[in-house]
Amino acid sequence: MRERAFVLAGLLVGVGLLLVACGGGSSPPRPAPSPVPTPSLEAPPLAVPTSTPLPLPTPPTTPPTPTPIPLLPVTPKYGGILRGALYDNPPSCDLRMAEGRSYLAVFPCSPMLNQLVKYEVGEKIAPDLAEAWEAQEGGTRWVFRLRDARWHDGHPLTAEDVRYSLEMVLQPPPGLQVGPARLLQRYIEGIDTPDPTTVVVRLKGPFVSFLANLASVCASIYPRHVLEHLVPPSPRTPDQVVGTGPFLFRRWLPGSFIELARSPDYFLKGRPYLDGYTLYIIPDGASRFAALRTRQIDMLVADDLNHEEVQALQSHLRLREQITVQSHYSSAFATLQVNLHALSSDSHAGRMADWGDVRLRRALNLAIDRYAVRDAVYGGLGAFGSLLPPYSPWGLPEEEVLRLPGMAPTGPAKEAERAEARRLLAEMGFPSGLEVPLLARNTRTAQPLAQALQEQLQTVGITLQVSFADTM
Repeated sequence: MRERAFVLAGLLVGVGLLLVACGGGSSPPRPAPSPVPTPSLEAPPLAVPTSTPLPLPTPPTTPPTPTPIPLLPVTPKYGGILRGALYDNPPSCDLRMAEGRSYLAVFPCSPMLNQLVKYEVGEKIAPDLAEAWEAQEGGTRWVFRLRDARWHDGHPLTAEDVRYSLEMVLQPPPGLQVGPARLLQRYIEGIDTPDPTTVVVRLKGPFVSFLANLASVCASIYPRHVLEHLVPPSPRTPDQVVGTGPFLFRRWLPGSFIELARSPDYFLKGRPYLDGYTLYIIPDGASRFAALRTRQIDMLVADDLNHEEVQALQSHLRLREQITVQSHYSSAFATLQVNLHALSSDSHAGRMADWGDVRLRRALNLAIDRYAVRDAVYGGLGAFGSLLPPYSPWGLPEEEVLRLPGMAPTGPAKEAERAEARRLLAEMGFPSGLEVPLLARNTRTAQPLAQALQEQLQTVGITLQVSFADTM
């Protein structure tokens, strides 16, 4: 065995859950935001309570059909500090790079940053740092006009900042690895800055998803005059982030909290509504949930919870009045990634299986009962997808996904697929199966997912040897 054969990143496109603690009575909105207060020298108080399990409800006999809940209608008002929680410090604060793709980095750092363009509700591309843009020469030349914006240190945003930020994605400095933004390397031929407020991006050809990739937080824009003084030229910690976003860095106590404050110079006048945004570092998942239940934090992403905890929360009468569970389709998904350069072994015959052989990957795909995994791990919630979410403009509709090999439902159709998987393994010389190492993320959702996959693949003779690693 040369390298690990599988990496479990999280097989299903899920339904995202956001738990929000409801506040008290509302006050009338103010006509303008208040000044950013000078923080005290004391850390924001947070006494993490001892977790007390809620009584679990009796699970339904038929898993529920995920029905997205629309965002709650609210009247915005000024003031207040939004409090959330992370389980660790951000591994990096450069959202363009591989380490910065984690939500540990996105949650605290993206509010300080902007992209050229952004997504609005309904997947509409909207202005961000670019207030206008135009496609020319058949979509191979894009001209962006920058708005009047300032970095948090007072320097003006210039076209040179945009060029510098994007060229680091195209040609990363030594020691840095680009994350999902590396797709821009396929698109962009060059970047020109004819004047301080104009950016011209020349493409290798017309690409329909070009703007969509620019709208990702992975294409965030950073100031050249700051990055050039960092070694490597990449912000690693929250205090190194100087952005143009609605919030600016205020304080960071590693392992304790990250505190942001409203930017008084944000280019959208009257925004943001909040005075600040604080994320507490709470490593234990049960303690994060307990902090939400006792209203010491205001929101929690439900990836921190298992399905039973969410059910218990929804069934608890008192907490149901205080905490809102918003269910929606998200871009988060779980994948089983195969290392094509790895070898796996048949411990009985001493033979080695090459994952570059498509028959082995087909057998793996046919063996997994997605319905059983969804029921066991996600409580019946989630949508089946292929490479992209079925409800995105780029993904196959779910009805087409369900016709793909490996998507048969539990029952005779799935057993027929598993019989074909066993035939493929035998054809390769592994009639008794083989052993495969699996490296999984050490999270509360990835652990039961790895266990479910163990059970699924064992039905065709593939034995998973699971190990867990701390995750970003």
